[in-house]
Amino acid sequence: MLIREMGLGASIVFQVLIGGLILSSLAHPLVVAYIAVITGQLLSGQAYTVGPMQLTLFVMDMANIFGSYAIFIALGRAGMTPPERAAVGRKWMLTPVYWLLASRAAWRAVRELRSNPFFWNKTAHRPAQTDAKTVVTNQMVSEAEQSL
Repeated sequence: MLIREMGLGASIVFQVLIGGLILSSLAHPLVVAYIAVITGQLLSGQAYTVGPMQLTLFVMDMANIFGSYAIFIALGRAGMTPPERAAVGRKWMLTPVYWLLASRAAWRAVRELRSNPFFWNKTAHRPAQTDAKTVVTNQMVSEAEQSL
């Protein structure tokens, strides 16, 4: 069905993009753990146990992780106004924590997909605070839609 609607090329790109998104969310803690182990070995003087293959993989992982964080931050900041950037402040430094929490949610979703496949676990939100002007505008839109 997807191939018929999108075409073969676009369908493959879509599958790779979505599959990569899911796979990267699930694999993120493993990469972070690998970086932590190799960093610990290098800092503790056990560098002789780190071979050229592990060192190459370590450098590639570091470049990939920090490059991904930098792109994520840059894309987020690109759409912000100066006051929004000021409001974020140094919270951008929590990006690694954000991605670890996103990975935790992805693993939770995998477990729920296995245990309860037709359940959609939604995030609970408190009701939005609205002012009188917003309420009047919403009522006007609702009345206009009903008259159509």
